[in-house]
Amino acid sequence: MKKLILLTLPIITLCTSFMSPHIHEPNVQLTVSYAGSWSDTYYGSYDSYHASIINRGSDTVYFINATCSYVEAFTTDSKKAGVLNRNSCYKNGIRCYSIAPGGSHEYNIDVRPLPGIDDSTTFRIGFIWVEPVVGQDNITSFREKVKSKSGNIIWSDRMKWH
Repeated sequence: MKKLILLTLPIITLCTSFMSPHIHEPNVQLTVSYAGSWSDTYYGSYDSYHASIINRGSDTVYFINATCSYVEAFTTDSKKAGVLNRNSCYKNGIRCYSIAPGGSHEYNIDVRPLPGIDDSTTFRIGFIWVEPVVGQDNITSFREKVKSKSGNIIWSDRMKWH
């Protein structure tokens, strides 16, 4: 764990060197498009979505997320649909990402059905936006905000289960 923190620390420091000392509301949008339904013997049935975080503002925005099991920062607003974490990683660190004005960052998200889901179920996918802050332990902040789902969640439009 110490090696992970030491390796990640320079990345977070570099990221926060351009940041203001406070968190602000980013001007970003999350768009999600359906990519298909899948099924396998290990995970069962699930739907795949392509997610884009788009910077609609005039400044570069920064956020932190996991490097491998990045779906940790995604959630849904339904008790009938959950994000499927299929990434078994050797290492999973925290990394700073940036999105230039007009740019985007892409993810592929798998959503699994939970008890009670049916053809009338609707839900939104949300990305838990964790902005790095100068002078703050950003690794701990990321873990706490993702675990509690507190902070700024950027939501997609409402979708229907396929």
